[in-house]
Amino acid sequence: MKNSSPTAQTPVWRQQLPYRLKEGALIALGALCLYLWMALLTYDPADPGWTHTSNIDQVQNAAGRAGAWFADILFMALGYFAYVFPLLLGVKTLQVFRARHQPWQWSGWLFSWRLIGLVFLVLSGATLADIHFDAGASMPAAAGGALGESLGQLAEDVLNVQGSTLLFIALFLFGLTVFSDLSWFKVMDLTGKI
Repeated sequence: MKNSSPTAQTPVWRQQLPYRLKEGALIALGALCLYLWMALLTYDPADPGWTHTSNIDQVQNAAGRAGAWFADILFMALGYFAYVFPLLLGVKTLQVFRARHQPWQWSGWLFSWRLIGLVFLVLSGATLADIHFDAGASMPAAAGGALGESLGQLAEDVLNVQGSTLLFIALFLFGLTVFSDLSWFKVMDLTGKI
């Protein structure tokens, strides 16, 4: 009777499939990150978007009509924090790239935890932008978007500007830690070495 290992029975393509899927996810996330950056950086309020219509023939946004819509939605919801959103995708892209040789396994608990961190990060970042910045003429909403404006007004009424800032900085750092799996002790060690 032959003694064969399970990997010898599995075809080569099936062994390599998880790695190729990770590489595909890396390319897709990287392309999405660059596309959103392009859409946000070339945003023009005259282009048609979710908050308004326009009958122009030539869209000024480098990402096309879809990019103009995505930028308008992100600016409406998040304000200036919309510029950070593609960076968050970039962080996830980097994490996928760094873990490309490790076996992949799904963890619903870990996914939920990262999603909670992302929600805290986005809401607190938009609120901080609304509390501390003024919206420019090109922004479709407040500096923190609709989310930041509503949370910022509520927090300022209850905690004042200083208390709100302290609360939302703490929530921002918590969300950043959970979403990106950042260890502040490693950051301190690296800072000490530098």
